[in-house]
Amino acid sequence: MTVSVGIGLAFVSMLCWGVGDFLIQRSTRKVGDFETLFIICAFGSFILFPFVWRDIVPFVAGDFSNVLILFGASVILLIAALLDFEALKRGKLAVVEPIWSFEIPAAAILAFFVVGEMVSLSQGILIALLIFGLVMVSVKEKYSVSKFFMEKGVLIAFFAALIMGSANFFFGWGGKGN
Repeated sequence: MTVSVGIGLAFVSMLCWGVGDFLIQRSTRKVGDFETLFIICAFGSFILFPFVWRDIVPFVAGDFSNVLILFGASVILLIAALLDFEALKRGKLAVVEPIWSFEIPAAAILAFFVVGEMVSLSQGILIALLIFGLVMVSVKEKYSVSKFFMEKGVLIAFFAALIMGSANFFFGWGGKGN
């Protein structure tokens, strides 16, 4: 695969992600959080199962501590997804979406404290630039901090981002194995 094909596919992926979040917001407002999450998970399980069915039994039969970590991560992810959906239901997509970028530092902080991983200076700068850029994209006019936190769904989105960051950390830790 050439670099230009990879960049093109990354752009398509980003576009599909945005459309997906838009459709999730519409679905949660129409049918509810649990129902939308069930539909997404059922569709994803149906599509992805043929790719992983041979690996399930050896993984479960292996180191059981990894299974417990991934089970815990799944519970955390369920809570985070429900909070994400609730934030989308209550708030504006343009306000809620950039807040979710705080899951990156949340995962990095957990990795630092739990497994002793370090973020280099350049990685830290890139994370900060990512968050700053995402916030700048969503701000169209002068915003006061108090007005920002008064937006519907903002506090739920912050809490969801922290929980989603912890879920990302646990999936990474559990999927790493020994």
